[in-house]
Amino acid sequence: MVFGGFSAESLKNRIQDCGSELVITADGGFRGAKLIPLKATTDAAVAECPTVKQVIVLKRTGRDVPFVEGRDRWWHDVMRGQPLECEPEKMDAEDPLFILYTSGSTGKPKGVLHTTAGYLSTPRSATRRSSTSAKRTPTGAPPTSAGSPATATSSTGRWRTARPA
Repeated sequence: MVFGGFSAESLKNRIQDCGSELVITADGGFRGAKLIPLKATTDAAVAECPTVKQVIVLKRTGRDVPFVEGRDRWWHDVMRGQPLECEPEKMDAEDPLFILYTSGSTGKPKGVLHTTAGYLSTPRSATRRSSTSAKRTPTGAPPTSAGSPATATSSTGRWRTARPA
């Protein structure tokens, strides 16, 4: 996952770092009133990334963009005929979810690997219903004995409430 305003060189470095086979982009984007040519930037970056086999392009601006035969596909064509719902795949807590890259302002950009449980346990625990749901704080965490929210939850959704000393 990268910032849409990166240069082709910056995007290329991140694609090469993680060995991406697929890039999802848009035909363009807007920053205020200025059009950002995301597909053109992606094309320039991918030209030096032999691992990339496919580029999926979301039609955002509706402007004409060049396509590379056999590599580029429109998002709406890929999604056509797909069911509206998708049964979730069972994952281990430490399975990779995505890599988020730093800006690279201090040298080579660093990718931070985020795992499934770190992102998915919080929404699960925030929406979990139990006998304490009426006593939950606005953050979704049950109150501690002092009335402050719990500090952490486990990946199993069981509460580990921090009790005051």
